[in-house]
Amino acid sequence: MILDGYWKLELHRYTLQLRFWSSLCKWTGSFAEHQVNKYLLYSAAIIRKLIEDEVDAKKELQNSGYGMPELALLHYELPATEYPFDGDKDFILHKVVADNYNAESRNVTVEARTICNSIIHSYVWNLAYSEGKKGAAGLLTASDREKDKKLYFVTISDWIDYINYCKEKCNV
Repeated sequence: MILDGYWKLELHRYTLQLRFWSSLCKWTGSFAEHQVNKYLLYSAAIIRKLIEDEVDAKKELQNSGYGMPELALLHYELPATEYPFDGDKDFILHKVVADNYNAESRNVTVEARTICNSIIHSYVWNLAYSEGKKGAAGLLTASDREKDKKLYFVTISDWIDYINYCKEKCNV
């Protein structure tokens, strides 16, 4: 299991870096995108390990007869926009969530571990921009299992909120 301590400091640092670099994507281009992608991936890897540890702890506690604590990370839901994937490669290449895609989209909530897995095992993972391209608005992702069905868009601020939730709820 990951113990309290250094990983929380890392996640805190990643939230600061995500805020900083996502706002600079408009001016610095690919270097800022690389930084945002890096901190998204690192935070997703840490959070996925925390979720796996929570699942393992649940199995151990069920067999031991001890009381079961709340599983805070396992069932957290992120607000997302779901876009049906119709094979349009330009959607992914342009990285802009344009108005014509919004007509087919729907707002959903997705288990955070699904987004973590989509980032780590991604078929599609790109930063997305708003029409004005005033910094990265969020990320587009689809797992290898759902690549022909749908893409999820999650805002950077919602991902940062989830990181902060993880830091708050995970205690040993």
